[in-house]
Amino acid sequence: MSRILAFIIILLMVSLAVTRQPTFSQNDTPPAFQLLILDASWGTLSMGYDPDPAFERLQEHLAMTQSPPLFVLELDDIASYHWNWQSITLTEAATQRLAENLPARHANPDVQRLIDLKESLGWGNPFESALYIQAFVVLVDGDFLYGGIFLDPMSQMAINYPVIRIEIVEGQAVFNILPTHIPFVSYDPVPRESTPLDEAYTPVMEGDHQQAPDFFDSAVDGWATSENSVYFRAFIRNERLFEVLEAAEKLTGEPEE
Repeated sequence: MSRILAFIIILLMVSLAVTRQPTFSQNDTPPAFQLLILDASWGTLSMGYDPDPAFERLQEHLAMTQSPPLFVLELDDIASYHWNWQSITLTEAATQRLAENLPARHANPDVQRLIDLKESLGWGNPFESALYIQAFVVLVDGDFLYGGIFLDPMSQMAINYPVIRIEIVEGQAVFNILPTHIPFVSYDPVPRESTPLDEAYTPVMEGDHQQAPDFFDSAVDGWATSENSVYFRAFIRNERLFEVLEAAEKLTGEPEE
């Protein structure tokens, strides 16, 4: 009897193992493009300032977390993607969904006090405040492409990997992707052929904060042409992503030679 019982137990274990195997179908094909706003921040992930540890933390979080992202942006959520400036305009529906999923308050009380101060001074917008130092990743066909954090133009954090500025234009959210944190500018000031450099400065730079144009030209030039900025600028404007967006007819702006 013991051998029969053991045989039955083995059969049951095999059966359970088979039923637990994932099933694959066409529905399991990963989306061609996703921008995930994670339910985690620069601080909670200990991302640091340099790209290697930051990307490592982001990929570890994707592999291990049980928490869903705060927000998932896919191709149908994009009204347009301006390639030269790496500016993503969300549809009205996606903008509304993003607003409904914003974190109410930051977990770190020191960060929340900074957000409250900026709001009292009239800097930024509700999206920018709520998503301050929130982590994001970009996936193409399910593969990790790059990631970074949301960060406002006035931040003094020396972030050496991609950041997103978020603004609201005619009721729609716009994500401006910068190769690294370039202080004082709302979007990547390179290329400059169609927009003068000084038009990229955030409107916050007014009154007592205004500086001479030559200071900005030299300072922003240095940040925008740093080794990391040049590297990530080419990295985020890669051919694979371009082909996905072109096939979905989301692109505006022509790629620069």
